[in-house]
Amino acid sequence: RGKKYAIEEMTAPKRMVTSTVTIKGGNYPVLPVKTASPIPKEKIFAVMEVLKTVEVNAPINVGDIVVANVEGTGVNVVATKNHALKI
Repeated sequence: RGKKYAIEEMTAPKRMVTSTVTIKGGNYPVLPVKTASPIPKEKIFAVMEVLKTVEVNAPINVGDIVVANVEGTGVNVVATKNHALKI
């Protein structure tokens, strides 16, 4: 990543965000999620506040978009685990 990474890290640092959201009707009470790509570091806490309020319904598959364009970053939050309907 070298010089380009170092310059970006000093001028506009970005990070991936991983978390969980509530899921209804699934085998587990929460669904692990992540940003599809890094977001600006200063948006992390705002994104976490949004994720606290999100509820999705089962079934969900890996890669399904949970929140589109989170906090105006142009980045989607996606599921990182499959969740089937509770039997």
